[in-house]
Amino acid sequence: MKTQTVTSTSLNGDEVDSEVLSSKTLEEAVDKVVLRGTGTREAAKGETTTSLGTQYSRESGEALVKYARQFLGNPYVYGGSSLTKGCDCSGFVMALYAHYGIQLPHDAGADRAYGRGVSLAEAQPGDLICFYGHIGIYIGNNQIIHAMNEQNGITISTIGYNGKRVLTVRRIFG
Repeated sequence: MKTQTVTSTSLNGDEVDSEVLSSKTLEEAVDKVVLRGTGTREAAKGETTTSLGTQYSRESGEALVKYARQFLGNPYVYGGSSLTKGCDCSGFVMALYAHYGIQLPHDAGADRAYGRGVSLAEAQPGDLICFYGHIGIYIGNNQIIHAMNEQNGITISTIGYNGKRVLTVRRIFG
């Protein structure tokens, strides 16, 4: 990833000059095992814990996706976690998994630490697709169901709809 600081001069809305002030190349994050856990994440103060279940079954993920689809079109509400009255992306994920007895935090960034990482090529229905500042649930065919924004509410999108890179894919069922 490369970050740049640029100064730009515009005249009547048209850019007439620009200059790169600084440029920095950052290393890409690489998934690696640093500690093998027991399948239960200990909660820090103020967090919830989650038991990851026994073994992933395609049926578990597909059942979650089927349940999630009934909320298509419902509203997006920042900070919300109601599947019917409104939720944001992490509230949507939290409420869906809570229906199956799995506690996840109401925080898209914190959700990236739950479950186990799998590659995008290995994604199965029900897996979490995590972006910087956003999260959705994989439904198959390179698509996610998610609470997108106030304009679209709970919707289905193709992965990459927003131009953001997938940070990680997390398997919660197993």
